[in-house]
This record gives sequence, C-alpha cells and structure tokens, in this order.
Amino acid sequence: MKARDRILPLQVALLIPEALRTPKIGPLTRGAFARLSLLGPDDEFDQSIMAPSVELGHAGSEGARDITEKGAQFVQSFEGLWLTGALDSGGVATIGWGHTGLQHEDGTVYVGRKITQEKAWQLFRYDMEQFEARVCAFVKVPLKDHEYDALVSFDFNTGGLGKSTLLKRLNAGDREAAADEFLRWDKDGGKTVHGLTRRRMAERNIFLTGRYEMN
Repeated sequence: MKARDRILPLQVALLIPEALRTPKIGPLTRGAFARLSLLGPDDEFDQSIMAPSVELGHAGSEGARDITEKGAQFVQSFEGLWLTGALDSGGVATIGWGHTGLQHEDGTVYVGRKITQEKAWQLFRYDMEQFEARVCAFVKVPLKDHEYDALVSFDFNTGGLGKSTLLKRLNAGDREAAADEFLRWDKDGGKTVHGLTRRRMAERNIFLTGRYEMN
C-alpha cells in the first residue's frame, strides 16, 4: 500500500474537509492530532472542534502540486503568526501567516480582527493553494521540490513571479541567472528592507542548494 493510500483515509478519520486534504501529512493533519492530544479520557469527541469550517473555496487547479512541509515551515517562519490583524511593514493589513485577504486587500482583513490558530491554518492553506497553482501555471520547465518551494514562497511574498525576469530566465533554462534575480526583490516603497534581503537570500539558497534556513 502506498503512503498516500494510508494518509487520505487518516485525514477522513480526523474530519479534515475534503477540499483541504492532501496526500501528504502536513500542518493541517498535525494540527488535528494536536487537538486530539488535548482531549482527556472523559472528554467527549466534539466533531465541530476537529473539522474547520470550509468557507474559503479552493484553488481548483488539479495540476497544482503541494509545497513541501519544509517549504511551508519556511514561509511561516518568515511571515510570523499574527492572530490579531495589524499593518505589516508596507502598511498592508495582515493576519495569520501573511494573509491579506481571500483576494488581496478585499476588506476581510483589518486591524484588530481576531482569529484562532485553526482559522490561521485555514487561511494559510488557502493562500498556499493559490500560489501553488500560480507557480505551476507560470513555470514551463521541470522543478525539483526545493526549487518549487522557493518559487511559491517568493510569489506569495511578492506576487511578482508572473512578469518577472526571474521567470523568463528560468523558463529559458538558465537556473543560475534566475536564482540571482531573487535578490533584486528586497525593496518596499523603493527602499531596501533588511528582512526582505534576508528572505530573498534564503529563497535563493533553497532554490540552488535545497538547504532551508528558517527565520
């Protein structure tokens, strides 16, 4: 039996909604186990606690592949977890792990909005699905997992992959030149931001070497 043939039934048993299931054990599955571990021997199994409310929709791209667990952890380490909406360094209202709205800046995220960590997981999975689909649509050459992770992180943070020189050079088969393009995306409002420089260097390192350095 293949691993995915065991993981998917496990996610069914954990009441993870169908739209959020993946053939890999990722953050949502681990989160479900974590919640189970909090139940005492006399506690009743409350399904509403286990199953997050699916109100976010789905990327709907059957060809999209999942960011790896290491890739997801990398993105989360640089974004940080905000359970209360606040303005990021660029003045954009942000919540969860870098979430700015079901569609960017659509008003669903605002300063002072409060969410649970479970909601943050839902929003993160939704966001990853969108950018996983974008990378799969934009890139026309085969990608190793670590290359894919770096591009999903980059596009999630910048939204600029689609029209970038990075993409043009990658699709032309020049990976080294494409990797150097990461470093050009470290400015906000025309000013170099140290945190962005560090993230671009880390993404470039993942892309070239497969070594993940968390923030």
